[in-house]
Amino acid sequence: MTRLSIILSCFDSARFLEESINSIINSNFAGWELIIVNDGSTDNTLEIANKYTEKDTRIKVVSKNNGGYVSARLYGLKFISDKSEYLHFMDSDDILDPNFYTKIIECFRNNPKIGAAYCNHKLINHVGELIGEPAYGKRIRSTRFWYQRIPEDCVYTSFLDIFCWTKMIEPMVVIKKDAYSQSSGWDFRFGRGKGNIGDGILLFGEIALKNKIYFLNETLYFYRKHENQSTSDENLNQEAVIKVQKLWLEKCDKGIISKNDYHKVLLFFQTRLQISKIIDAMRHNLRYNPRMAVHSIIKIVSLYLKSYPIIISSRKDIEILNS
Repeated sequence: MTRLSIILSCFDSARFLEESINSIINSNFAGWELIIVNDGSTDNTLEIANKYTEKDTRIKVVSKNNGGYVSARLYGLKFISDKSEYLHFMDSDDILDPNFYTKIIECFRNNPKIGAAYCNHKLINHVGELIGEPAYGKRIRSTRFWYQRIPEDCVYTSFLDIFCWTKMIEPMVVIKKDAYSQSSGWDFRFGRGKGNIGDGILLFGEIALKNKIYFLNETLYFYRKHENQSTSDENLNQEAVIKVQKLWLEKCDKGIISKNDYHKVLLFFQTRLQISKIIDAMRHNLRYNPRMAVHSIIKIVSLYLKSYPIIISSRKDIEILNS
């Protein structure tokens, strides 16, 4: 019985595709279907994908003109089974631990309020060698007067946590199909060209307003970093922050989210999250550049004063956003 639909968007993915598909086939969870979306590849991606349809009836290949990974995800959704309960939008260059699906789906079974679940991950290079833990993804929670680091054993990722660029990276998240259907879904304006990361924040933020988001602190996903990725650019995060804020406002204007949810996220982006980043840099400046450390202190005070709407918010409002 098909319980899980995996959508693998592929564009010129021949270099890593076999390794990714094999990791799915070798999974200890059997109730899956794999929709491979050939997004206008110019290499032999399609040839490799078609080879697997002859080996496993759970694998289907569909093709479309190139439009980016988000358009490929949306296209792949048209071919999933009506009986599937969960969705996984995996990247075609990543690798799964054999227990990934078994353990993630067990999280859903143990808590029906979960709308999405994800695990910890490690980075691998172009030849599959481990290159360590990701530098991004500090999990932060806003309080009325400050912010706090969330321990790794905290199983839930709150609404505000998602907007902190937490370890919740799109391809390692399994989503309950009902929760996805109740959201706006992937935004087609993401996923093509550089500067188009951050689509997951918008989707997962919506899901978190109605469902629990579960974090499994086990390394079951291996995220590949290589030179051809659209995320391999140091300026992308700032571009994505601007775009996410703009589209979150759009959701507010359309009534998809409340004005309160919009303003809390905006304030957190512009004050508390920035404060945490400045403090990290200030530790270095205190030792090596005291003058810059003084500037950092002034900026921290300024940002903190700007966060006064959070400070005067009721404790209940902050608890709801962090629940």
